Amino acid sequence: MIKPQILGLVLLCTLGCAGLPRWDRSGLSRVPSETKPSPTNSKVLADPSDQELAIAWETAQLAEQRGMDREAIEAYLEVRKHDPTKPDVAHALAVLYDRSGMTDAASREYKTALQQRPNNPDLHCDYGYFLYSTGDYSGAEASLREALRLQPDHTQATINLAVVIGAHGRYDEAQALFTEAIGPAAAMHNIGMLRLRAGEVEAAKSLLAEASRRDPSIDVGQPVLDRLAASPQFATAPEGSSFAVPPAGNPIR
Repeated sequence: MIKPQILGLVLLCTLGCAGLPRWDRSGLSRVPSETKPSPTNSKVLADPSDQELAIAWETAQLAEQRGMDREAIEAYLEVRKHDPTKPDVAHALAVLYDRSGMTDAASREYKTALQQRPNNPDLHCDYGYFLYSTGDYSGAEASLREALRLQPDHTQATINLAVVIGAHGRYDEAQALFTEAIGPAAAMHNIGMLRLRAGEVEAAKSLLAEASRRDPSIDVGQPVLDRLAASPQFATAPEGSSFAVPPAGNPIR
């Protein structure tokens, strides 16, 4: 894992070494006066604050891409010091804080991000998933519907909305959304997992078996069916991992 200090130095050399000021060599050797560039022809150095902002931004995005959440958070906060209103910083921090289990901080950043980017469908999708994960299903549904109003073909928002609706027992509506996003067999599998979570074991078994029959490539349901056969009292399912296509937020880019 690249330490943030080293990463910063690498980016500094990549982005800024060519623009670093030269040492004053007057005490070592002298350049003939006729070869010195005139002030009007001298290249204007880049604003150091802009250069530091660019380095912090590149560091934050690279750390995020490598899954270095703590380092990414620190770098995005550094970006904010240089430019308090830079777009997408709040969105990125909200996702990173959520992944780090810092729910209150994530909530604050999402609210800031929504003030800055009220018409961003990815942001509404991520916020909807965040609300779903914290148990605010009505808020999650509202945010996901807003994402789809802004972008009707937003696949991940459609999947997330189907999960939220299905968690309320509105299975027909959820299945229609799943089918639109991921196809009928995978939709049937996901509804089976939702019904299993609700304790509807027999209905879940039927749906999972039919989904596997229609599309054998959907094999994530077979371990669940095997476990149900071995333990009829088993009536729960792991969150997310057993969906054919799980709910999720969107990566920030």
